[in-house]
Amino acid sequence: MVVFDGRVRGKPLLFVLILKFILILAQEDQYRREPIDGRHQLKCGLEDSEKALKANKQMTIHLSEKEITVYHFENVQTHEHTLSVTIIPCSSRIKWSFLYQSDSESERSNETQLTVNGHKENIGEGEDNEMRTVTATRARTGCYFLVLTSLEGYSKVNVYLTMDNGGPFELTIPQNANLLLMPQRKQRLKITWDRSLINPHNTSYCIVVSRKKEFLALCGAEDEGSVLNYFGDNAWVNINNLKKVAVKKTGNSTGIEKRMAKNTVIICVGKKLHLTLTKMKKNETYHFSLFAINNKTNFTTLYGKSYIEYNYKPKPIALKDGKRRVIDLKKHSGEVYFKFKAYKKVREINFYVLVCGGAVQAEFTRRDRKEKSPGWNATKLSNKANLRTSTKLNATRVYGYQRFSFTNPGDYILKVSAPDTDERNRVEYVEVFATKHPLRYPLPAIPKELRIYEYRSRRRCDSITIGWIPEPDNTVNKYCVTVRENKRVDLADKYRASYQCHLDSRNSKGFSSFPPKYAKKNYVYRKCKEQQTKKRISVTNHTITKLKPGKSYTIQVTVEKKNGRTLSYELLKAVTKHSCYV
Repeated sequence: MVVFDGRVRGKPLLFVLILKFILILAQEDQYRREPIDGRHQLKCGLEDSEKALKANKQMTIHLSEKEITVYHFENVQTHEHTLSVTIIPCSSRIKWSFLYQSDSESERSNETQLTVNGHKENIGEGEDNEMRTVTATRARTGCYFLVLTSLEGYSKVNVYLTMDNGGPFELTIPQNANLLLMPQRKQRLKITWDRSLINPHNTSYCIVVSRKKEFLALCGAEDEGSVLNYFGDNAWVNINNLKKVAVKKTGNSTGIEKRMAKNTVIICVGKKLHLTLTKMKKNETYHFSLFAINNKTNFTTLYGKSYIEYNYKPKPIALKDGKRRVIDLKKHSGEVYFKFKAYKKVREINFYVLVCGGAVQAEFTRRDRKEKSPGWNATKLSNKANLRTSTKLNATRVYGYQRFSFTNPGDYILKVSAPDTDERNRVEYVEVFATKHPLRYPLPAIPKELRIYEYRSRRRCDSITIGWIPEPDNTVNKYCVTVRENKRVDLADKYRASYQCHLDSRNSKGFSSFPPKYAKKNYVYRKCKEQQTKKRISVTNHTITKLKPGKSYTIQVTVEKKNGRTLSYELLKAVTKHSCYV
């Protein structure tokens, strides 16, 4: 609003301002339609704008077999500068050519003529399946053409064009990713690497894991495997059981599972510098290819590569004389080592391995110390391993319980492992014991034959007669016979007759056999007595009474050492007669 001599005269002035604004817009529209320079109207003879290369932006090009594909770039800068193009074949060999054409020639040519004739300067060409960079050190105004042909069927290629001096920065500075592969317990593999020196705050990382080979291009790995993106705090990736996508959170850790397709998987972790893989398979070779990705330009380079044959050997658990160790084999990936030192001369060294639920493989190795020569000088020998010799002893499959005795002193290494996945799932726990003093051995001596025999001729509708071989020592031991009726669970079949679980864990009735969850009920018979083995007695017989006709029972005989522990004979499955009148 404008005031003149006290009167309002705003409307004529507003009309003038609007008219001037319309004239300005019309002039700007005219400027847009008139080219500033003729070079800006150059189309390089190609009408397809989608086949124009963009500077400082990696693009992926799909190629059909033996089909010629042409991409172009229009250079409008008048001052001298560097122009380079990087060709990254994804998997197969391609034929490429990088050509230059001046403005005048470009206006008269088209895409078809480019492949047949025309006056063009060849800057570089080749046939490769590896990354190549070709550079025009003094780029001129005009059109640059990239001609691509696949030589091995359908393929992909990444192309990156830049006007930076010397080409892409990622290729001008040598870098060491310092890719470290560190095997850990529980079938884990920790992977770490250093931060990229080029644009470190804007670089993300993807690592390719393969059982077959290393990859030179990330796009080549994408053709063979699936991509797993993860940007959490801690990455735990199950590499061998990637079937279902499942995220589990426990505190600050996160677990991820996904199917590993065709033995190859790509794991992208953003800007993180570490990754932990789980469920690694022993004696399996894994190849790792680490790629660094510029988040602004999408330019992807191979940052580091390595491989490993996974064979992690955990640190042995020290055994103390007369002290037992109970181990959950599942928590140790189905394999655990124990060590026991007995360098002084002793009469006998005793071990036992007790397994609850399944079977394990027990293997002993003895390391002997060499005698020091009179002229031996500790400063001349830096490796202590040169003072020792290792001897592998017996390897035995243990079902339930096994005792091992040795006489030679040394450093004993005991390896306890599950023979297969099925046995590892069966084993509830493993108990290991070692001593150099025979009087400290807590378990009773048992015969080699641990089977319980049934006298079928004496089978009745309400009774079963059994027999077993007593322990060979002339000592007083406590024998117990416990009978359980088979309803839902048949322990003799479930534990394959060998059962040494929870024998010394007391329940509410004072019984010491069968798992605790079955201890409060379903015991139909139990009788214990102390007995001293006599030389003339080779078999102990016992009749079980007060049973029901036509019922199935599991029978267990245990022997308890005085002031010691308990062991069990093999379980016996028996069925009473259906009728008492037969």
